[in-house]
Amino acid sequence: MEPKTILVATDLSETGDEAIRCAAARARADGARLVGVHVVPDLQRVAPLFPQVQASAAVDLARWHADLADELARRLAAEGGDGATHGRAFVDEGSAADRIIERAERLHAELVVVGARTGGLGRVAAQVVRHAPCPVLIARAGAHAGPILVATDFSDPAFPALVAGAAEARRATSGMVAIHVVDGLRALVVMATPIPLDLTAHEAVRQRALADGARELEEVMARLEIQGEALIDEGLPAERVVAAARRLDARQIVVGSVGRDGLGRLLLGSVAEEIAHTAPCSVLAVRLHRRRAASAS
Repeated sequence: MEPKTILVATDLSETGDEAIRCAAARARADGARLVGVHVVPDLQRVAPLFPQVQASAAVDLARWHADLADELARRLAAEGGDGATHGRAFVDEGSAADRIIERAERLHAELVVVGARTGGLGRVAAQVVRHAPCPVLIARAGAHAGPILVATDFSDPAFPALVAGAAEARRATSGMVAIHVVDGLRALVVMATPIPLDLTAHEAVRQRALADGARELEEVMARLEIQGEALIDEGLPAERVVAAARRLDARQIVVGSVGRDGLGRLLLGSVAEEIAHTAPCSVLAVRLHRRRAASAS
């Protein structure tokens, strides 16, 4: 059997090097083939009214591509180390996100790894997460000794994320914590409580909602045969997940995502994008594909 393919996209910056290191570690652990891609702007349309200039530019462009491919291959070897650099180094032209996604499709990649820019999730990384045909790992530098943290809202995309989170915990030889955040609970309780507001009833409804969430999370984990801690919180989901990651010193956050044939958005829409943007550690977005409905004949 052909080894699985891990595609790492890099802009040849320090952020890109961190993505290479992370991808190489995964490739070694999984016995996968590591392939790198660097995307440059489309410079083919040069001086269309002057063919001689265009021909000269094409020669220079080919040489530039070759130099970039050599540099990418060197970084794959330097950052990846032995046992993980068996794939090619590609230099593609055009829109960075589009070319990365196309390359992942052509290679049938099992995983795409991209780097997170300082201060948040870059535009290219966000587009790749939304539209890639496979899971996307957003690599961040930093040593973390805590568990794998899996965010779930009990929707369909959450189930592959829980399974993937358990696999990540086994790979990292660390524990796993599944977190569910009850969103808007305080406002819901106030609306559901008769006026004048009965604080005792308020607290009873709140506690019941938290208990129901905890029970459902434990039932889901038991049904999927996943070992780990179940954590229930309340408030703004993105803030609470990121806060839990900081408190637990989480190695990685795992969230679910819907394939582009479905909603084309992350599990909780802008909430999960905010998690990816503000997380203190790497984030794995696990893809859930939805099949297109068969067209009527």
